[in-house]
Amino acid sequence: MSTTAVAPFRYTTDLSKRSIQEVNATIDQFEHNIQRITPPKGGDYTIFVQNPDQESRAASAGKVWRVSIYILDLVIAFNSATGTISLEAYVNIPIIGSVNIGQISGSLTDGVNLSLGYPGVLSGSVGIRLSGGTVFLSYSFSALGFTADDEIPLFTV
Repeated sequence: MSTTAVAPFRYTTDLSKRSIQEVNATIDQFEHNIQRITPPKGGDYTIFVQNPDQESRAASAGKVWRVSIYILDLVIAFNSATGTISLEAYVNIPIIGSVNIGQISGSLTDGVNLSLGYPGVLSGSVGIRLSGGTVFLSYSFSALGFTADDEIPLFTV
């Protein structure tokens, strides 16, 4: 398995060259693009979703969402021109860092499912499906004593 030094929630603005007011405005803008979602089935955790408005290519046919659930980070890319959906999964392991644990691409109309696994740390699956014009992210995994099993609406097409 490969490791990556790049966090799924990238933000590349060099804040050291700005005044405190500009830094605060940048942070506010970044926080505006992060949704905090409580799981529909309940649970003592929060799902964080970074909207594609934060991406510099927001006007293109391709959109990227970044989702964080406990130590699982997902990068979801959708190309509206081709109807292709891609899903990458990372696990943030204490001390080691972010590790890519899988990726899959396919047609949004068919949906995609990805089995997850990192021995002793995480096991489960995630999937993306289209239903009635809404794209749903489903997940079921266990990691370091934590368990999550739910489905959330991600975006509409």
